Amino acid sequence: MSENNATMNLNRKLFELRKYVDVVKKSKKGYGYTYASIVEILAKLKAGMDKYGLLLEEECVHGSQKIVIDHYEKQKATKNGDVIQEVVHEFVVSQDIIFTWIDVDSGESRRVPWTCCGEQADPSQAQGGGFTYAQRQFLTQYFQIATPEDDPDYYRSQKEEAEVEANMAVTKQIVTKIDAHVHSYLDANDNSEAARKTLTELVKKHVRNGNKPTADYMNYLTDPQVAARLYEELQQQCPIKDGGSK
Repeated sequence: MSENNATMNLNRKLFELRKYVDVVKKSKKGYGYTYASIVEILAKLKAGMDKYGLLLEEECVHGSQKIVIDHYEKQKATKNGDVIQEVVHEFVVSQDIIFTWIDVDSGESRRVPWTCCGEQADPSQAQGGGFTYAQRQFLTQYFQIATPEDDPDYYRSQKEEAEVEANMAVTKQIVTKIDAHVHSYLDANDNSEAARKTLTELVKKHVRNGNKPTADYMNYLTDPQVAARLYEELQQQCPIKDGGSK
């Protein structure tokens, strides 16, 4: 394990693990539904768990299991084409379980209470199906995995677009502060040529129009981290005397 991974706490490792299962397409069909395959989810997760040294354990809560027989009727077509009402007897098995994340390097752990429920003609199959469904739902909800029926690339593009919009909103707020500071600095220095030159040189260190430096921060400053650095340097290198923007 790299030094960076070794110094991560459990929270950070789980956060990084979340990136491995950002989106999983619903491709598995059964019982009239389409859902994300637990095999695909686990395959993606295991790569990250191996990288960050994480284990996931499942524990049945002793004494919590309940088995109930469900009787219901459903229509069934016979060989001669007749439709009859068939009585079905199935077992409903429910069980409280606990998922535990374990950091094998530090021994840190996190217990997450959960529950499962399955229904089949055979109680063991009902229990097994319930565990599988519970595991899939737990991982999907815990990591907020998107499970679109359409192309996952569409989801990713929508997510990237939302991230760009969020970054632009943050950047706009900082640029507003930068602009106020610039005007206050110029006013405090009587809009002198020296003050303009100082500001221009400082802004061009951070703002780019393609590969070319530019002083047009209003139109070309789009990265919130770059904007924050510029604003910090403006406050340090171009302080406002007698009040002004802070």
